[in-house]
Amino acid sequence: MDKAEQKKKKAKKARLVVIVVLLLLVPLAVVGTILALNLDDDLNHGSITAITMNFKEDSWDVTDKNDVLFFRDMVQGGSVIDAPATPLEEYRHLKMTFHKLRRDLSYELLLSDSVNDCLYLDPAGTLFLIAPERSQELLVHPRITALAMSFAAPPVCSLSARGEETPTGAYSGEWTYTKVDGTMTTESVAEKGERKAVLPADAHQGDPLVFTFSLEPDKCNVQVMDNENNLIYSGDPAEMERLSYEEDTELRVTVTADWFQSEEKSYRGKIVYEFDLLYDVPTLCVLSQTAAYPGDTLEIRVAHSSSETVAVTTTFPAGDVTQHREGRELIIRIPVAEDATPNVYSIVLLGADVDESFDVSILAPEA
Repeated sequence: MDKAEQKKKKAKKARLVVIVVLLLLVPLAVVGTILALNLDDDLNHGSITAITMNFKEDSWDVTDKNDVLFFRDMVQGGSVIDAPATPLEEYRHLKMTFHKLRRDLSYELLLSDSVNDCLYLDPAGTLFLIAPERSQELLVHPRITALAMSFAAPPVCSLSARGEETPTGAYSGEWTYTKVDGTMTTESVAEKGERKAVLPADAHQGDPLVFTFSLEPDKCNVQVMDNENNLIYSGDPAEMERLSYEEDTELRVTVTADWFQSEEKSYRGKIVYEFDLLYDVPTLCVLSQTAAYPGDTLEIRVAHSSSETVAVTTTFPAGDVTQHREGRELIIRIPVAEDATPNVYSIVLLGADVDESFDVSILAPEA
């Protein structure tokens, strides 16, 4: 075989190798593409860059992270239904497009006058019922109410103490709103549940309790009761003085809000909201002394704590630690071992509402 034929044979063999490699890679590429597209159908995989909302002629983009997560969780928490309770033409149709890196996913919201009858269609055309608690949050969302939607859901009331907001756990009352056909309807509304707000004692020295509403009422009254049903305050929340207690105190807050009828409004009603409020006095730990001799006993008094015992850790050798209550205080006694060597050590206390540490100097025994 001459050199020319050998060269041709090698070239042919190289082409066959390339073809075989390509044939092997093509299925992998196809599988990878299909897998990527399937993953992109799942809102949990890949980044959602934004959401575009379309209602009639109005359109806007949702880019705020919390809003994006809200709408994502809303369409992931629905339940499949066979047919709507209301004819489709009576819903407000709002297109919602999730923009992802590789493709867009389009959903259609079907908004009703009832929190129990808000729906959506997923990209495959499957009909889902939105959970009532999500529907309420959706119907009072500022962008939704701004689209001339009816005020079907009663307003949400939150209690705020130094920036920490707690939505009401329970409410009841009557709410009247304008339906799609222009008529007004009145519904008895109620929600059961418990939400406890925590009011740090030091935070209330200069900050009043603040009540915020998704729809500002025309009149508001607040009533505060202690756990023995003693009336602490009743009246305008803006005039309520700061609370002051020496110990942790459980309170019950009732807010009564009124929305009056007028020509400018498509709603009216009276809702009573209820909160549990914990007036939280910070735990106070006091060490009897910061220096001790071997054989001494250190004492720590823990005030404003609900813990019956706490975990005690020492870096110096110690005897048996004892804990007991005297009145409202937890008393901790720590014997310093006789063989403790002079040095600076630490004591750490950990409990349900206790997290404290101390430095202690162990002194050389006196000659």
